[in-house]
Amino acid sequence: MRVQNQACTAITMTDCQTLPTNLYPDSEDVHVWWASLSPSRQDITSWVAHLSADERDRADRYRFARDRTRFVVGRGLLRILISRYLDLAPRQVQFAYGPYGKPSLAGAEDDLTFSLAHSDDLAVYAFSRKRDIGVDLEYVRPLEDMGDIAARFFSPDEAAALAALPQPQQLDVFYHIWTCKEAYLKALGAGLSLPLDAFDVAVNPQEPARLLRVGLDRSDEPGRWTLLRLASREHYAAALSVNGPVARIVRRASDVTHRLTDVTFGG
Repeated sequence: MRVQNQACTAITMTDCQTLPTNLYPDSEDVHVWWASLSPSRQDITSWVAHLSADERDRADRYRFARDRTRFVVGRGLLRILISRYLDLAPRQVQFAYGPYGKPSLAGAEDDLTFSLAHSDDLAVYAFSRKRDIGVDLEYVRPLEDMGDIAARFFSPDEAAALAALPQPQQLDVFYHIWTCKEAYLKALGAGLSLPLDAFDVAVNPQEPARLLRVGLDRSDEPGRWTLLRLASREHYAAALSVNGPVARIVRRASDVTHRLTDVTFGG
């Protein structure tokens, strides 16, 4: 599957008010939304109004205003997007949490599944149906101790393959490996109960992303999952993990006119 880059600009409250309803994805589709977490000042109060009391309390515990704003916008946008899928008011969306903190929709009647991630001022949201899904996003910054981090957290095969690559490729491939691993863990909802070095993902940047190995007694696990790199802004890396096949990624983002557009990429 080829996914091309598209610029991500701020989604305003006006944008959200014009979002369509009945957005449910087809059974093998994944909807991916991109958004900036740096809104205009006048939008902040509107975003806060969508949050639950416990979410507002959580926002107040952030020490720095920048982090508080990113949480408020990110969580508010999640509620707005889900409300458009379910045809509810954003405040009516109810969350449940797994043992390791993975959010899901409360109520067995809802088969919509989702995952979200943010890094710096960019956020990504992924939605599917009846399937475990995970997404991860990282801002790509130089790492002086990249080799040490890889040796500590990657499998021996991954760390060795990364070290064997030409130096100019290593940073991008490091973040590719990291985001693929995190996306898989987030789809499982297992936190770090499954260590990062307990499974392998494809390292070669010229090959499609895929899960290669999970433990010693789970040989069927890689065949159950689709792992994809996601194109995003320059200087970011992102990956998606879905339990099952993916027929299409429907990418949704705001363009420079601040109107939401749908762009579909086929495989």
